[in-house]
Amino acid sequence: MRRLVKEFFRLNKDIFVKDSDNLIKVKQMPSKLTLDKAGKELKLLLGR
Repeated sequence: MRRLVKEFFRLNKDIFVKDSDNLIKVKQMPSKLTLDKAGKELKLLLGR
């Protein structure tokens, strides 16, 4: 999961505020997760 979040951040730096800290807490790990699915969820959570 950590690798997917890092890759999402790398590909979507424009979404995040510069010089800010961000915390993403995963409550339950999905059994099968791809960068595409994780990206959609993260964009939804970030409101963008």
